[in-house]
Amino acid sequence: MNRMHTAVVIAALALPLGASAADKMKTDPTGCDNVNWSKEVLDNFPNAKRGCQRVTAKGDAVYAQYKGEIAKVEKDGIVVHLKDHDGKNMTKLMIAPDPEAMVSLDGREAKFWKLEKGTELSFYVPHNRWGLYASPGGAQIKVVSAEPM
Repeated sequence: MNRMHTAVVIAALALPLGASAADKMKTDPTGCDNVNWSKEVLDNFPNAKRGCQRVTAKGDAVYAQYKGEIAKVEKDGIVVHLKDHDGKNMTKLMIAPDPEAMVSLDGREAKFWKLEKGTELSFYVPHNRWGLYASPGGAQIKVVSAEPM
C-alpha cells in the first residue's frame, strides 16, 4: 500500500464523519484527537485517548500507538505501565505473551519473556476493536488485566 492510500485509510477509518483530515491534522499532528474509538475499546481501555502517542495504519487497519515500560516480569505475566502524553503512568497491564513472542527493540528482536524491568516498548491498539499488539498487524498479545493508575 502506498503512502497516499495509507493516509486515505487513516482519514476514512479513524476520523469522525464530517471531519476534514487536513484540518484535524493541523490541530493534532499525531492524529490521536481525531480517532473515532469504538465502544469496545473504550469499555476495555478507558485511557485510550489519554495515552495515544500517534496513529498509524497497516493494511486496512488503523492503530493507535502507546508507550509502555516493563515494571516486572513474573511467572504468570509481564507487568507493563502504559504512559500518558507527559510520560506518567496511566494504565497497569498484566500481559501474557506467547512464550515464543518477539518484540522489536531498537532494530533487534527479543523475546518478551527475556525483557527486564525498565525496558521501554511500543504497543498498538486498533481504533475499532479491543486488542493489544507489539506491532501493527502482528500477533495479538493476551491481556490478563488492565487497570487505570
